[in-house]
This record gives sequence, structure tokens and C-alpha cells, in this order.
Amino acid sequence: MAEPGAVTEPGAIFGLIRCSIQHYRSVLVSAVAVLSLAAPGLLQLNLQLGGHALVPPNNPAVAIDLSVRKTFGQRDQIVVFIESPGPGQILDADSLRRVNDLTLAIFDYDEIESQHIMSLASEGRDRVESMDYSPFLLPLPQTQQDIAALRADIEAAPILKGTLVAPDYSGATILVQIPEGVDRLALYRKIQATATAIDAGDDRVHIVGAPVAEVLLGRHLLDDLALLLPLCGGLFAAALWLAFRRPLAIAVVMAQVGACLVFTFGLMGWSGQPIYITTTILPVVLCTMGIASEVHLMSAVQRCLRERGIIDARELALAAMADVQRPLTLTVLTTAIGFVSFVLSDLPPVRSFGLWATIGTLFSLAWSLCVTPALYRVLGAMRLDRGCDPPPLMDAVIRIIDHSGRFRWLMLAAFVLLAAGTLRLQIQDGWVSGFAEGSAFRTSVERVNRSVLGTHLLQVELDFRGASGGVPPPFQTAAVLEAVRLMEQRLRALDIVGGVIGPYSNLSTTRYLVSGRVPGSEALSYSPGEIRRLWRRLEFARGKHRRQEIVDDTMRQGLLTIYLKAANYRQTAAIMTQVRADADELLAPLGGRVRFAGDVAVSQAAISANVRGQLTSIGFGIVSLFVFLLVVLRRIWAAVLAVIPVSVACLAVLGSMGWLGVPIGVATSMFVAITLGIGVDFPLHLIERIERERAAGAPDPVARAKAAVGPALLIDSLVVGAGFGLLVVSQVPANSRLGALVALSVLVSCACTLLLARDRVAAVVR
Repeated sequence: MAEPGAVTEPGAIFGLIRCSIQHYRSVLVSAVAVLSLAAPGLLQLNLQLGGHALVPPNNPAVAIDLSVRKTFGQRDQIVVFIESPGPGQILDADSLRRVNDLTLAIFDYDEIESQHIMSLASEGRDRVESMDYSPFLLPLPQTQQDIAALRADIEAAPILKGTLVAPDYSGATILVQIPEGVDRLALYRKIQATATAIDAGDDRVHIVGAPVAEVLLGRHLLDDLALLLPLCGGLFAAALWLAFRRPLAIAVVMAQVGACLVFTFGLMGWSGQPIYITTTILPVVLCTMGIASEVHLMSAVQRCLRERGIIDARELALAAMADVQRPLTLTVLTTAIGFVSFVLSDLPPVRSFGLWATIGTLFSLAWSLCVTPALYRVLGAMRLDRGCDPPPLMDAVIRIIDHSGRFRWLMLAAFVLLAAGTLRLQIQDGWVSGFAEGSAFRTSVERVNRSVLGTHLLQVELDFRGASGGVPPPFQTAAVLEAVRLMEQRLRALDIVGGVIGPYSNLSTTRYLVSGRVPGSEALSYSPGEIRRLWRRLEFARGKHRRQEIVDDTMRQGLLTIYLKAANYRQTAAIMTQVRADADELLAPLGGRVRFAGDVAVSQAAISANVRGQLTSIGFGIVSLFVFLLVVLRRIWAAVLAVIPVSVACLAVLGSMGWLGVPIGVATSMFVAITLGIGVDFPLHLIERIERERAAGAPDPVARAKAAVGPALLIDSLVVGAGFGLLVVSQVPANSRLGALVALSVLVSCACTLLLARDRVAAVVR
């Protein structure tokens, strides 16, 4: 039987709360024990920040890329560009010596083999030294006559212009292919250290390429985390101090946040789950979610102290928990549903985010229902009492929102106008856009792209294995080579293409060189015998491995490399569409087909799969959320009312993105699912409080409910908005936009909730 005056509340959850308060010492000891077991897992965490992790393992683009890599010996490559601003530019004895020295130094790396490097110091030219074709920088040019001869040799091999040397001779490149299994970050740092150790004089060394972008983006995200967590802690502490005015009240709230981070990431470490690019923002998400829950609990504690005068620690904890345990449980579960929607994705990093965000959210709920009331029991009323009335600011804000209802038709028109912007939304993303304008890496990429054909490679496999006949093989026939010539020519004409190198351009250059550099001799005669001899000469001059990078040994598969200066989603899609159209016209009649590979093709698949997966998750999240609310609220209009604010917020923000030209990308597409889980908290708390006030016989349950929980809703929205808003200081633009979008949508959702809270709402929730 309950004690006289004791707080009673039906349900198993409140029974758990009562037990936790009764046996508070055991609860606190158990909490410490769980965290002690989880904490060592933090040391087991590992990072997997590469871009290939963002592509589903069963995506056709991955299988094709692996097949092309195996057939043609292709690997991701780091581009080292030596920029020479001097009078002679790169054709200067000192600058050429630096190119040679850096190439030879990289040759000495244990993880790099000779065929993995291409530069003027490694590639042979049509000058024979000791019965072999010597590299362009052997012997190293010393005199103006030597440099003039080198320039003539480069001019004679046009495929070098824009690949190994800038067309305007402003610099030269060293291409370093990354062998399988080599740590990309370690290799990048090793090359960087080598370049720094060599006296650069007036030259500047830029190290770029898709692998460098991946590893640096991952490091930037971790650097952001190291900055954002302390900022979040300071911001949250300041906000909590203004709201509650008690150090121990702040300590109770922050204890839940710290425990959630230790448990979630410790368990992640013990399970062997790596940290992906997507999960680097998880600490900010969990901090924000945890504090939002604890704000409602602490607000209830101080409300019970102020309005009901409860000073007994046990009764205070029971009264506060009875006040908010149901809406708190429902809101955390709806947040978990928003995160669970990510688990449906076929992308491991996105699934990982959804899984661990859900686990962290549920741990926060368990802590709030069990450990937090135990802490209230230990600390007692006096240590949690605010000591004064809350500032009138919150009531003033609520009154402003109430009066704004007079302009509801104007606000409705504004919403419709904003929502119409969703029709203008476009998918757009790219690795370079992951770096802030003016950042060192992006500046280097832009500088290198001004001098070379492009640092992003879209590779096109020309596959004639389905062609009839076998003698001579396709890449020794006139028809196939003429089709490839036309294809290369058409692609070079596209404004967004920096250059194209393929089987025809390589054979054409070879013929020009073996014909004694006679003007006009680069055109192929298409004699099968001559074509066969040209392939042999190319292999003899540059090595078998270089010929195998262009056509396979059967001469039935070839590789076309398209160089891009700006590989973003829309431009790449346009190029791929053009390639397919050209292939249908030129190659298909000969039995040929095309397949795409390389870092650009994989990135294209990653962006498409990510955004498509996010949209699927959003649909699932909305349906699941509505069904859950319908079950727990048991009234269809109450469930509709609960999802209206968050739906309005998401549509308004998406529409704003459309009007402002902000594209949907990998990161920005996540904001809707996150907002769905968070934004529904506000109407749920209000609906539950209205129901409680109505049951208590309040003459105006809506006004009473707004007075009771309105300040907590505002604090909640401001804390969550500020937590995500801090992401705007991220050096990764995608995360910066994600933080701003979530912050804005959460604030709009809260404002919309309070706007909808009118007298007629009482009838809806009956």
C-alpha cells in the first residue's frame, strides 16, 4: 500500500522509477560499474574515414571498379605537383632537379614499386641510352641546350602535357599510385615530409588527389570534434546556469551526457565497429539529445519546488518524475524512431550512425529514468532549488508567439511559398566541396587544376569481349580505333572535361615519335600490321605495365581516362550521359560497351546511394512515427497534431534550400530524419501536459499547459538548436550546413508547436 501523501502513477515505468529512488545507492553503484566496463572500449576505437566506405558493398559501381582495377592495374593515385614560378618555370635546372630528387626519394619507399610512380624522372622518351629508352630527366638537364632538347621531347609527346607537365610549363607532377593495403594517411604524411625535407627554393609543392581528400576530410572531422565538444560543453553549461542557477543541477544534467558518450563509444570500441565519416558528428548529437531530456526533468523538479513546496528529497524525485516520465519516454522513443530509420540504409556508415545513435538515445532514456532520480534523492531539494523565480523572458517569448497567431494567414502564405522551393531542389555534392573555400587543400586543388588536365579521374572501360570474330582482336582493327578516336574527340570538346587520354591518343603519339616526329605522321593508317607494331613499340618504350594500363593482353578491353577539374555530382552525371550516348552510337554497332570506374565513378555512386537511402529513411521514419504516435496517443487527430510542426519545419527548410540554391548532398540529406526524431518532442510534451491539466479540471488546460512546459520547451529548443548550430563553425562545409539546417528546423518546429496550441487543441486531445 502506498504511503500517505505519496505520489502514485500507474505503469511499469513509474514502478521502475520508484524502485530506483528507493534503492538509489545500488543504482548509482551499478551505473558506475557499467561505465567502468564500457570505458576501456574507448581505447579499441578505430577509424575508417575513406570514401569507399560510403558505397554499399553490393553496389554495381564497386564491383565494376574492382574489375577494372584488376584488368588494367589501376590504383588510386596521389598527385604531387611542383609549382615553379621562376623565370624558366619548371624548365629550370634547379626545379627539374627537385622533380628528380623527389621522384627518386619516393622510389625508395618500401611500400612503393617502380611501376607505381609516373613523372618526368621515370617515363621513357624516344632517345636511346645504353640500348634503352631513357627517362626525360636522365641525364639531368644542366645547360640551356639540354633544357631546349627536353622541351622539344615534351612537345613531341602531347599526352604528357597536362598530365606530367603543365601545358604552360608552370609545374610538373609526380603521380603516386597507392598499393592495396597501404595506410593512405601515413603515405600522404610520408610524401609531405619528404617534400619538406628537399630544399624547395622558390618552388611550391602541392599534394592533392582523391585519396588525399578522403584522409584529410576525415582528419578535419576529428579536429572539428576536438573543438566542438568543449564548445558544446561550455555553451550547454552556460545555458543550464541561466535556466537553473544551481551548479549541482548542471552537474546532474552533464553527468547523463558524459555517461552516454562513454557507454556508446565504449561499446562501439568493444564491438569492433569503426568510426566512419558519418559517425564523427555522433557525440554532438548525443550530447544535444541527452541535455534536452534532462532539461525537462530539471524543469519539473524546480517547478515542484516552486509551485508545490515539496522539500523531501524522495517525494521531490517522485513528484518530478511523475510529472514528466510519460512524455519524456515518448519523446525519447520517437527520437529513436527517427534514428532507426537510418538503419534501413544499405550503406554501412549510415547504418552505423542510425544504430549507435539509437543505442545512445535509449541509454540516455534508461539513465534519465533510473540514475537521474537516484541523484535527485542523493542531492536533495535545497541543492537543486533555483532560489528565485525564472526570468520573465520565456513568458515574454511565449506571449509574442501567441500574438503572432493574428497573422496566421500571412504565415500560411509564407509557408506555402517556402515549401514551393522544394521543387527546385537538386542533388549536388563532391569531394572538393567538402573543404571550405580558402582552405589550404582546396586552394592547392584549384591551383593544380589550373595547370593540369584535372586531378579527378573518370575511367571508362571499353569492352569488346562480346564482339564477334577474333583475328585481329578489336584494338588492332581500324573500325574500333576510329570509333575510339571519335569518342575521345567528342569528350574533349565538353567544357567540363579537362582532357581525355585513351588507346587512340597513346597510339597516335607513338606513331608520331617512331615516324621521326614528322608533322602529320600522328594519324594512324589503320593497317593491322602497323597497329600491332605500334602496340609493341609502346610496350618496349614505356614498359609492359604501361601498355596494360591502356589495353589488356587480349586486346579486347581498353581504358579511356577522362580528366576533370571539378568532379561534382551534376557535372559527372552529364559526362556519363554523354559517354553512354557516344557508346551507343559508336561502339555498340561494333559489339562494344562501356563501364565506369575510378574515384569519380565510385564517388558518384556513393552520393546517389546516400541521398537515395536518406529519402527512403525519411519515408519510413514519417510512417513509423505516425503509427507509433497513433498507438500511444490513441487519437488520430492528436497524432496528426504531433507531426504537423515537424513536417512544417522540414518542408519550410527544404523549400528554403531550394530557393537559396543549397543542394541536397550526403550530409544535408540527413537533417530531415534527424529533425523528425527531435522536432516531434515539442508537441508531445505539450499534448501530454494538456491532457494532464484537463484531467485535473483546469478551466483553460491549454494555457495552463503552456505556462507549465512552455519555458522548458523553449530551453529545450534553444539548447538543441545551439548544439547543432555549433556545427556551423566546422571546417567541413557539409557539416556546417547540416548543423544550420537541423538548428533552424528544430526552432521552427518549437515555434509552430506553440502557435498551434490554442483553445481548440483541448478538444483535439480529448
